[in-house]
Amino acid sequence: VNLAIHLVNGFLLYLLARTMLGLLVSREQLSKNVVLRWGPEVVVALWMINPINLTTVLYVSQRMNSLAAMFVLVGILVYVHARRRHLERGRYPSLSVVALIVCLWAAYQSKENGVLLLPFLALVEAMFFRFAGANGQTNRMAVLIVGTTLVAGALAAIAYEGLDISRIESWYAGRSFTLEERLLTQGRVLIFYIGLMLFPWSGRLGLWHDDIENSTSILVPFDTATSIALLILLFVTAIVTWRKYPICSFGVLWFFVGHSMESTIFPLEMVHEHRNYLPSFGVIATLVGLLGYLQRARGTLKILLLASFAILSIQNLHQRAETWRSEHTLSYHEFINHPNSARATFQFASMNLYHAGRGVEMMREPAVQLFQHARTLGDETILPEIGLLVSMPILQIDFDPDWIDSAIRKLAEPGGNASDLEALRGLTNCVANEHCDIEKGELMRLYAAAADTGRGSFLDEAARFYNTIGENELAIETLKRAAEQPNANIQIRLNYVNMLIYLGDELRAREELKEIERANGLLLRHRQLIQENWTLLDAKGQP
Repeated sequence: VNLAIHLVNGFLLYLLARTMLGLLVSREQLSKNVVLRWGPEVVVALWMINPINLTTVLYVSQRMNSLAAMFVLVGILVYVHARRRHLERGRYPSLSVVALIVCLWAAYQSKENGVLLLPFLALVEAMFFRFAGANGQTNRMAVLIVGTTLVAGALAAIAYEGLDISRIESWYAGRSFTLEERLLTQGRVLIFYIGLMLFPWSGRLGLWHDDIENSTSILVPFDTATSIALLILLFVTAIVTWRKYPICSFGVLWFFVGHSMESTIFPLEMVHEHRNYLPSFGVIATLVGLLGYLQRARGTLKILLLASFAILSIQNLHQRAETWRSEHTLSYHEFINHPNSARATFQFASMNLYHAGRGVEMMREPAVQLFQHARTLGDETILPEIGLLVSMPILQIDFDPDWIDSAIRKLAEPGGNASDLEALRGLTNCVANEHCDIEKGELMRLYAAAADTGRGSFLDEAARFYNTIGENELAIETLKRAAEQPNANIQIRLNYVNMLIYLGDELRAREELKEIERANGLLLRHRQLIQENWTLLDAKGQP
């Protein structure tokens, strides 16, 4: 399915590339320039085989990324068609507006970065149509409409997600980096992405890139300043030379627009290759456009360079795909290529653990060593410590209190992240299934540290653990703290109601459920959850 979506996206990009050339390059220039004449075919072919896009296609969960890209591309093509009709006939096709709204909603529902359809449309308008009206003159109304749509779309997305921009710093509570450090690091990351696209060696590619050092200042690491300076130079050059080299300018600006969400203020993980799925089109278009604009270079040399790049891409794409043929080969190559990545090390340790659990004795010692090695690779996650705790029976190792102490230190700073929460859930399940024979007091220290992060999801998981070991009063107290958090989601608050029902406190359960209904009852999906709890409460059943 993912491959089929990738093929569809390739066709949509081909249509866009043909339109781009038709609007940006004269027919005379096309007829004399072999690279530009075959530009759409070359750009799309190189984009489809570029190894950086492999994770979007082979990593099943990234279907949301390729689907969002598909709806974004359909929306752009709809807009281009509508604008050409407007220039020809002086009016917009009425169905185009509806189609654009549908594409925007579908892209956004596939993945949040689908909202980038709006700035992509602004770029297309500025580069292709230049805000011109039917008479060919600049239309102020077109400028106003595009600007208003961009602002309104951004505000609507913020309101829908319930984001409070004034509290940006608080978004980073569960990260090991600050907003300033993220912005500084992203300069280096964007240059790193461009390098992966233009020099796609399979050994540099990977599912995890948490071995990239965060920038703590403009000079640490030393390439932070140079990377930011190079990006500024690229952006300014694209703006200044857009009339002379429109294809290159379009490609550079397309790349920046494509990263305007995931490489800016939002507290996402620093690096992921799948974020380049659409932006990589801009880099490759810039490369092909640059070769096309070089007048002194011979056509044969240009074709040879493009063919060499294609062969390099195909070879490394094949090597990367081979490593994905099984979980074992993938985890092995990820670790070999990124030995300083905590996640790659943890995944390889988990794969050794998997085989050790199935009787392969020689895998036990490597698994232990890899888990221990992963613990030393930064304070980003408690996964290695939890891995050792839950695998003691399989690896035939004794409990070490330092694992708990280490996990507590990591939870204290920066305060727990998504992988930490998943690790704790796995440990709770291990205890519930009686597979983990660990002293109760040691585990309570760990979950107390998770609750001390003050984050609703960690409080909720600590309460689930307390309930698992029979500490019901502590569970209800912790769940209450979780439900009272300013940003507590409805599911955490409903978990609190469930616990109150379970303990027979019907009066408090009804009061809490009424409050939840007043705050969340308008949304259909919330209404259904609330009704299920009313039914449970009326029946006085146990959850």
